[in-house]
Amino acid sequence: MNEARAQPASDFGERQGVDYFHATSYDEEDTGIRGYRKRNALDQRVIMSAPANLPAQSHAVYTDRKITTQSSEDACIISWLASTSDDKITRDYPVVDFVYAVLGFTKEDLITKVAASASRTCLSLPRRPCEKYVEGSYQRGSRKGHSNICLENIFRDLLGQLTNITSSLMADRFSLVALDEHFVCGHLEKAYPDFLGSWAAEGQSRKLDAVAVCGALTKLAAQGASTKIFDTSIHLDRLPDLTYASSARGPSTYLASAARLAPAQPVPVPSERASQKRMKRKAGDADDAEEPETKRQKFIHVATSSHGRQITTCARNKLLNSSEKLRPSDIQIIKHVHDTASHGFRAYSIGFSIDDYTMTLWYMDRLGIVKSASFDFLEEPHFLALFLAAIVFARSQYLGFFPLLRFPSEHIDGTVLGNYRDVVLDLTGAEDMNSEVLEDVRFVVDITDERPLVPTHFAVGRATIVVPVKSHPTSQAAATVCGNTGTVVKISWPFKSRRAEDSYVRAVRTALEAQAPMKKYLKHLVDVKCTLTQSMEQLSLPRARMFGLTKDENLERVCRIIVMREYNTLKLVTSPEELKTIFVGAVRGHRAVYKATRVLHRDISVNNIMFYYEPDGSVVGVLCDWDLAKEVLDSHVTTEVITDDLLMSNLVFLTDVEKSGDVPAASEERADASAPAQSSNKPVIGSAAEDAGSVLGQERRYRTGTGPFMALDILTYGITPQHLYRHDLESFFWMLVWFVATFKPDENDFGWIHEWSLENLSEVGSKKSAALKKTTTVVQTIPNKGSKAYAAAFRPWIASMAITLMKPLLVAQETIESTVQDVWSLGGGVGPATKQQLTDMVWDAVYPQVEARERILTYESFMCSIGEVPEPELCD
Repeated sequence: MNEARAQPASDFGERQGVDYFHATSYDEEDTGIRGYRKRNALDQRVIMSAPANLPAQSHAVYTDRKITTQSSEDACIISWLASTSDDKITRDYPVVDFVYAVLGFTKEDLITKVAASASRTCLSLPRRPCEKYVEGSYQRGSRKGHSNICLENIFRDLLGQLTNITSSLMADRFSLVALDEHFVCGHLEKAYPDFLGSWAAEGQSRKLDAVAVCGALTKLAAQGASTKIFDTSIHLDRLPDLTYASSARGPSTYLASAARLAPAQPVPVPSERASQKRMKRKAGDADDAEEPETKRQKFIHVATSSHGRQITTCARNKLLNSSEKLRPSDIQIIKHVHDTASHGFRAYSIGFSIDDYTMTLWYMDRLGIVKSASFDFLEEPHFLALFLAAIVFARSQYLGFFPLLRFPSEHIDGTVLGNYRDVVLDLTGAEDMNSEVLEDVRFVVDITDERPLVPTHFAVGRATIVVPVKSHPTSQAAATVCGNTGTVVKISWPFKSRRAEDSYVRAVRTALEAQAPMKKYLKHLVDVKCTLTQSMEQLSLPRARMFGLTKDENLERVCRIIVMREYNTLKLVTSPEELKTIFVGAVRGHRAVYKATRVLHRDISVNNIMFYYEPDGSVVGVLCDWDLAKEVLDSHVTTEVITDDLLMSNLVFLTDVEKSGDVPAASEERADASAPAQSSNKPVIGSAAEDAGSVLGQERRYRTGTGPFMALDILTYGITPQHLYRHDLESFFWMLVWFVATFKPDENDFGWIHEWSLENLSEVGSKKSAALKKTTTVVQTIPNKGSKAYAAAFRPWIASMAITLMKPLLVAQETIESTVQDVWSLGGGVGPATKQQLTDMVWDAVYPQVEARERILTYESFMCSIGEVPEPELCD
C-alpha cells in the first residue's frame, strides 16, 4: 500500500494541515460523520481539504526494529476527540459481562480449558516482570522508563501459559507488543498505540487493518520504596458471574441516549426472575415500546473483588460533558481504538488502557463507546487472564471484523487481513432492484493496489466504507448481479429512521423508466444491483448483547449494504472535453430525477460525480451517493416558505425581535409556512444547530452537503433553510470551480482551497461570497494550483455562470437583507402592539424581491450559461 510521508507533529499547526486532511459530507442530523480522515494516496473517492484542528488517522505500519525518536501527540487531536465523542460513551460496564458481550468468552470457558489441559497448571503472573513494572515508569517517547517492556513481558508470559493450554494456530501466532520498542512507519508515525495485539510474527509488518486489540499505558515512577502487594497466583474462581445472565438467552436493548438518562442514583439490580420475564416479552410489544422512562432500569456493576468486598457502581450513561470528564489517558486510548475501528473491513474495535495499575477495557462501534469497570491488574489478575484468554481463543467474528465476512479458515493472520485474500462476503437474503429476495449471494473481496478498500473517515456515525468485490465462482446469483462490469459494495450505518438510499434509487429509477422521454437519463444515475439491511441484533454485534443499555429508537443505527457498479472518480478524467461531458451529464441526470420525483441529492461534490466508459469509448457522467437525498414537495418550496426562511435568518430582524421578547407570528395568509422556532442571530454550526433545524408544523431540518460546495444560503443562514433545487445547482458551480483551481492531472489528484475548508460553515460562506464579489472571475481569485489546460478550457463557463447567475443571486440576497433592515429600522419607535404590522410591512417589501431572486438560477439559465440547450422534457 502506498504511504504518503508523515507530517512532523511540530509542523502540524504551522502548516494548517489542510494538504494532509480531506473532508467528507456534512450532515447536521448525523453528527457522527463530521469527522475527517487522513488522505490515502490510493483513495479515489475522498478528496476534500479539511481544517488543521482535526486529526488524521494513522495508517501506520509497524515492524520489529527499534526507533530512536518520538514525539508527543498533538493537542488538537485531544481537543477534537473530546468534542466529537460527547454523548456517545457509556461507563462502568461489568468486566465479565463486557468480555462476554464483546469477545463471546466466559469464565466457564476459561476454567474448562484450563481443566482440560494436559498440565492442568494454574495460571500465574510472572513475579520478576511484575516487580520491575512496579519499580519503573513509562512516558511515551522517553527512553528513561521501562515499564512498557515489563508489561510486554507480563503479557508474553501469560499468553504463553494460555497457548500451552490448547493447540491453536491463532493463539500461537498472537502477540501483544510494546510499540515503543519497534520501528514504526506510515502516516503520523508518532501517533501509534503503546501496545498492539496482532498475529504478525517477529520481523513481519503490523498494520491496523489486522489488529485484534490496541492499548495505551501511563505509568508514574514509584515514590520511595515499592509497597505494592500482590499475589502472583491467578484464582479464576474469583471471577464473578455474569451480572446479566439473561443476556445470554436473548437480545437486549442497547442504545445509550442522553434523552434516557436516569437520575444520578443507584438503582436495584434486576432479579433473575424479573430479567427472564422481560426477555420473554417480544421486542415489538406495544406496552414495552411505550413503557414510561421512569420504569426503565439502568444496569449497575455488582462484582466481588479479590479481597471479597462487594463493588457497587452506578453505570448509568454518563456523558462526557457531565461532571466526570475524560482524562488525557482516556482520550489517548479512544484515539487508538478509533484508528483501529476506522481501518480495514470492520464493524467495531476493542482496546485497553492502563493507568499505573488500573486497567480498563474499551469498545467502540458506530453508536459510540462502552467503557468497562476498572480493575487492578496486579491485585485482580483474574480479570486480565480472562481478557487475554478471550482474545487468544476468540473466533474471527468476535474480533471486530465485519460479521458477514467468511474467512477461509478460523486461523486468520496478518497475511489474510492485509488484502482479505480469499475472504468471502455473504449477502444471502439481499433484494434486487425489483425487491426480489436473492438466495446464495456471495462475493469474493477483491482488494488490489488498483482497487483499494476505501475506509471510513470516522468510526462513530455512518462510517461508510467501499469494498471492491467480484462474484464467487459458485454463486450464480452474484454472477448475475455483477454482470460484466466491476462491482463494489458500499457499507454504511445510518440512522434507522432515515430513509434508505436504495429506496430513493429504486423510486427514481422506476419513475424514469415509466416516462419514455426520461429513460435516456437512467445512465446518469447510479446503477444499484442489490441491497441488504441488517440490524445490530441480526449481525449479532456486541452492543446487541450488552443487556441493560437503554434504547432510543430515534438514534438507532442499522447497517445498509449496497452492491453497485464500480465507477471512476473525477481524479481519473483524461481531458477537459471529457470533464465537460461528465459534468453536463451529471447536471442533466440530477434534473431528470428532480423533475420526475422531486428528490434532491443535497450533496453535490467532486466526490459524488463519477463516470464510466461505454463500449464505444464515449464517457458518461454519473451522480452517485444518494444517502443524503430527500424528497422535497412543491408545498415546501413555495415563495412564502422561502421568504419566511429569509426573514427568520436576517440579523437585524432577529436581534430586535429577540430583545423585545415579542416574536411576531406569520400573517394569516402565511399560516402554513414553515417558521423556524430558533431565533438566534448567529449561524449555528455542528450539533448545536439541531434545534435550529426544527420548524413549526413540519419535520426537523438539517444542513447537508460538503462545506466547500454548499450553497451560500445553506452556509450562512442563521436557521436551516429549506433545501431548494437551485441550492444543488449552485453546488455544481462550486464543484467546478474547485476542480479547475486544484486538479493536478499529472498526479491524478486534487489540491485544496484553505478558505473553503474551514470547520465554521459561516466563515466558508463569507470566503466564497468574497470571491464572487471580485471584479475578476472567481477562479482567478483563488490561488490556482491546478492545470492551466483545464483552467483555460473552463474559464468561459465559470465566468459566464459567475457573471450571469452567481453574482446576481448574491446581489439580490444583499438587496433583500438591506430592505429588511431599512423597513424594520423605520419602525424603531413603534410599540409592541404594532409588531405584527411591522412584520407585515417587511414581508410586503421583500416578497416581490424574493420572487425575482428565485427566477435567476434555474435549470434553463444554468444550461444556457454554459452554452448548452436545455432539453424540453427537463424544462418547467
